[in-house]
Amino acid sequence: MIRFTSLIILLLCSSCIQLGGEPQPTRFYLLEAVTESSLAQQSKPIQLELSPIAFPSYLDRPQIVSRTAENAILIADHDRWAEPLPDNLTRTLQENLFQQLPAIRISSAPWAPRSGPTFVVKLMINRFDGVIGQQTDVDIRWSLISGDNNTELHREHYRAQLPVGDGYQNFISGLNSALAGLSQNIAIALLAIQK
Repeated sequence: MIRFTSLIILLLCSSCIQLGGEPQPTRFYLLEAVTESSLAQQSKPIQLELSPIAFPSYLDRPQIVSRTAENAILIADHDRWAEPLPDNLTRTLQENLFQQLPAIRISSAPWAPRSGPTFVVKLMINRFDGVIGQQTDVDIRWSLISGDNNTELHREHYRAQLPVGDGYQNFISGLNSALAGLSQNIAIALLAIQK
């Protein structure tokens, strides 16, 4: 009797699992560099070091994080970053800067002390999310440091609230545009300091 009851329970559980239909596929996304022409001719090459990025832990996960209009966090079930977001953001920022300043040389920390950079960019990500179907909410504090004497040369608080359409694809495109705006601000500051 116990075996018969166990078999019935097992069959019921298995049929319940299959009643849910086909599982929804997981979609993966990457930030991508925006193809733009260079800002200006550089008088001399710029050596730049991207310091490790300070990143909020709620964003450092495979799932894409967004918010509701009531400012609650939403963690996507089936929409994920194809690689860790801090790595993807750093690489995309590098590529944007390469496109805007063709003579720039960029490395990521740690670097060898004897070949230290001319400039170091330090970034602190406060927000890199938004409300899908409404807007991005990007809030990044960054500073430009002299690699020679560790003096702060420039500091800025970058914010971008860009309108975005429905769906994660539009949301990621909005985050790409915000990151391109940050890259342009960094490039402009580098050119101004180089003069």
